[in-house]
Amino acid sequence: MNPYLESPIRRWWRRCLGTIRHWWQRRTRGWDDSELWNLDLSLARLILPRLRAFRANAHGCPGSYCVEGPDDPNAFDNWCRDLDKMIAAFEFVLSDKYWMAESMQVRDEGLALFAKYYGALWD
Repeated sequence: MNPYLESPIRRWWRRCLGTIRHWWQRRTRGWDDSELWNLDLSLARLILPRLRAFRANAHGCPGSYCVEGPDDPNAFDNWCRDLDKMIAAFEFVLSDKYWMAESMQVRDEGLALFAKYYGALWD
């Protein structure tokens, strides 16, 4: 049926049913189908606050940062710097500048670090 020819009452009823359906999906699955439209933004909204909290509470770093041995004084600082790059990348994804070509390097570098150290995001 053409939505422009649909009666206002029927349109209102369909919106109500969609709202109820999405509520039920969030209740049973933890997410609803509307999040699939921009999944990259939905994931960034989930990851960014957790990454910020991880950065604020970080106590160690991956072993690959200990170039000079286990007591490398720069290892933790380098890890925090890379965490900051990851955070900047997710902030960029959620910003209005997401599609601006001149700033894509920030996003690409941070997301590459996130992918590389995904398994090291534990403390």
